[in-house]
Amino acid sequence: MGREARGESDDSFILYTKDLGKVRATAKSIKRIISKLSGHLQVGAFCHLRLTKKNNIQLIEAISIKSSLTADLHRFLGFIDQMTPYESPDHHLWHAIEYVVDKDIFVSGESIIRSKVYRRLLDIMGFGPRLAKCSDCGTDKIAYFIPSDIMFLCSSSLNKAPLKIYEAVEI
Repeated sequence: MGREARGESDDSFILYTKDLGKVRATAKSIKRIISKLSGHLQVGAFCHLRLTKKNNIQLIEAISIKSSLTADLHRFLGFIDQMTPYESPDHHLWHAIEYVVDKDIFVSGESIIRSKVYRRLLDIMGFGPRLAKCSDCGTDKIAYFIPSDIMFLCSSSLNKAPLKIYEAVEI
């Protein structure tokens, strides 16, 4: 889901795994020319991984199965990163994420499909919008979710809010 530099030759990755949930793993010597991992560890890629844990989690092997990163998928993965705690596996959520990435749900670009996906994920995470009200005006005609503040807004309240439009998820 994310990648961060750790020294001259190492990188740290945020991964979402079926059995461990979201974890941060270090890949040693990944920036070296002869690294076998670097080509397989791309944001948005489905991979078979081998991890080990001594003091921290270390990434030993990776084989990418599928990689199709789009701007919408990148945004979706950022949403998952914001909304999930570390090392708290949720198999129901895993299968939903796997389905979205495997079926290229965000490649079509249809906002109605994206909205349904986000609504379903919010349900799985315990933030179902079914009974939600706008945090600003109190109407039940919610249209957006703000992950950073965990709040729902209607369309008119979003326009008044001091947010950048990319911070809001259309539901």
